[in-house]
Amino acid sequence: MTASTPPAEPFTKALHDIMTRMRACATPTQVQRFIDAHRHWLYCVAWQIGNRARDRMPAVDEYLAMRLGSAGGPPTIALLEIAHGKEVPATERDSPACVRGPASVTPRCSG
Repeated sequence: MTASTPPAEPFTKALHDIMTRMRACATPTQVQRFIDAHRHWLYCVAWQIGNRARDRMPAVDEYLAMRLGSAGGPPTIALLEIAHGKEVPATERDSPACVRGPASVTPRCSG
C-alpha cells in the first residue's frame, strides 16, 4: 500500500481517508501532534480497560494519570489546532506549565 492507494479493510480505509484529508489542510507539525496525542490516548484507554478487566482499582495518583490520558483532551486540542488553522508554537505548547499540569499528577501514562 502506498500513501495514495487506500487499503481494502473498511476501518483502515476510513482512517486513511481521514489522514489524507487532514494532511491536505494541516501542517506537518499539526499532523504529528494529532498522531502523538491519539497514540497516547489509545495507550491510556487500553490501560484503563486492562484495569477494569482485572477488576483492579489503581491508586489515586495512578488513576489520575490514567484518566487524564484517557479523557481525550490532547487529541481534541490537536484537532482544534488544525480546525482553526493555528499552530501553537512549541515553546508555548511544550512549556512546563502546559506539560506538567497539576503538580500532583503525572502527565504521561506509566502503568
